[in-house]
Amino acid sequence: MHLIRYSLSFCGWKERKLVAEELKEIYKSPTAKMAEKRLEEFDQSQLGKKYPMISQSWRRNWEEVIPFFHYPQEIRTMIYTTNTLENVNMRIRKITKKPRPFPSDEAAIKLIYSAL
Repeated sequence: MHLIRYSLSFCGWKERKLVAEELKEIYKSPTAKMAEKRLEEFDQSQLGKKYPMISQSWRRNWEEVIPFFHYPQEIRTMIYTTNTLENVNMRIRKITKKPRPFPSDEAAIKLIYSAL
């Protein structure tokens, strides 16, 4: 997921959805060989030629991407679609971001607990 976010930073806002769809074909591939083939196809596509840094970053990190394809599709979906810790941290930051005077630590913990 972090590699996709990083890849999208190379393209403009208007093209992010198109690039994300193309990259989806890579990480949803059933095998690492098929993913590598799709990466090559992306590299040869119009978007790949417009943003060569995307495929370069994928190739540079390919050894870290390959183990992802050893998991079954159901597990892979959970890996790239949910990051529970990030979700919890976002909720806590959202609550504690506003300056509120907490009379005690227990009051802050109660507020966080009720939000979660």
